[in-house]
Amino acid sequence: MAMSLLRGCIRAKWSGTLQQNNERFTGLTCNNRALYPKTLQPHLLAAKQIGFPSLSQKTLMLTSTNSAWWDYFRPRLGPFTPAEKKGKHMMLASTHWKLERIVAISLLGTLPAAIISPNSVTDFLLVTSFLLHSHWGIDSILQDYVAKYIPWIQKVWLLVSILAMAGLLHFNYNDIGASRALLLLWSIH
Repeated sequence: MAMSLLRGCIRAKWSGTLQQNNERFTGLTCNNRALYPKTLQPHLLAAKQIGFPSLSQKTLMLTSTNSAWWDYFRPRLGPFTPAEKKGKHMMLASTHWKLERIVAISLLGTLPAAIISPNSVTDFLLVTSFLLHSHWGIDSILQDYVAKYIPWIQKVWLLVSILAMAGLLHFNYNDIGASRALLLLWSIH
């Protein structure tokens, strides 16, 4: 990665320099712009080259805050809107994670119960827990990685999740149900 940054520096006709200070790598700079994290352990760097021969031994610490390329790809680290800063619009993070774990573990019992004893109660439990689990998982991905580029994507995902829930509840109530449909799907040769 550092070599590709250095090559990009050379292609752009910038002067790239490696600076070492008291056996510590202090960063790769081009025109006084830091292009590489400033804190690396010296034993992680190969002699006379920029490389990471023992990357699995230690974790690199990224402390460069003035690097534009790192800031562009950095995931969301905290709340940004005033409502998110107040935190009154949703659950606490610890409560949310506990509830996600409970729903994920409940799927381990709900799926076999729905297959062994297909009835309306297990159908509704299966559909509800599966949709909650999938909604929270995909919503976390969208919030961390996609919302930065497409801010309205979470509203679309919420609408898709509500429509999926309504469709599956309608299927459970007016048709054979999710567990019997799963059994029929598995019996097809």
